[in-house]
Amino acid sequence: MEELLNEANAKDSFFGTICQIFGLVGLLISIFLGLKSVQNTNYNRNWNLLLISLTPAGTMAVTSAAVGSLGTTASQSKRQAELLKLLVQSTNSASELPIQKPKLPIEKP
Repeated sequence: MEELLNEANAKDSFFGTICQIFGLVGLLISIFLGLKSVQNTNYNRNWNLLLISLTPAGTMAVTSAAVGSLGTTASQSKRQAELLKLLVQSTNSASELPIQKPKLPIEKP
């Protein structure tokens, strides 16, 4: 039974994993964009445009975080579905066990 529980906990959603990968890649790209915009601001010494140049990086970071959390939700949903299926199967098999009636002692007349 423990092996079945471990197997159910190890289930991952394919699309959830893809969403998590895209989220991670997007966060890395947004960090790169943010560093580049700070470098350009330091190079040009134009601090007024720093916020405008950081806007694409921030937007990409927030969007990537949302996609990554969607992937996490999909994977957790798949695990919960597998665990629920296991619970229903175990409940059904437990209800099918034969019920033994207690034996009454036979009285001799």
